Amino acid sequence: MTHFEYISVAIALILAIVVGHALRGLNASLDESRRYWVQTCWTLQVLASTMMFWWGFWGYRDVEWTSLGFVTALAVPGILYVRAITICGDNPALVDSFRILFFIRRGRFFTIGLIGDLVTCVSPWVFGLTQWFDFDAMHLAMVPWVIVDFIGFIASKPRAHEILAGIAVVLSIAALAVQMY
Repeated sequence: MTHFEYISVAIALILAIVVGHALRGLNASLDESRRYWVQTCWTLQVLASTMMFWWGFWGYRDVEWTSLGFVTALAVPGILYVRAITICGDNPALVDSFRILFFIRRGRFFTIGLIGDLVTCVSPWVFGLTQWFDFDAMHLAMVPWVIVDFIGFIASKPRAHEILAGIAVVLSIAALAVQMY
């Protein structure tokens, strides 16, 4: 078994838990009495990020694995898991209002997003795909996400979060389209 295969098993298990929790959250958030479309958009974004990470992880099959690489590789699924728990609640079936939950947890959700952005940006350097502090197209693609997560962290107005959710949907669709083709 290669290091990549070994690490892929751990990552697959964590990502399966992320998808399961996000889908439970999505199901609960579609209940008309509890629905908040902004939260639903962010749940879909967590699912899209999970799919993109799993699909993109194949590109790391030939890298030289180190302890730092192992931690970095596992950090992203861990961050996605914490984001799913944060946006959907610990037990989505018991959430009375996803709008209230969103505004209670938005600071944590976007802070975790910023940490995920940072891990994503350093990953090519950690794995030796680019030289340290050489910037590539992936770094450029992360700029809008850093901006969205930062504004999401500081913004408290519902209208700002409606705009950010719309931007996140567009960014996710664009990223999925680029990655799949």
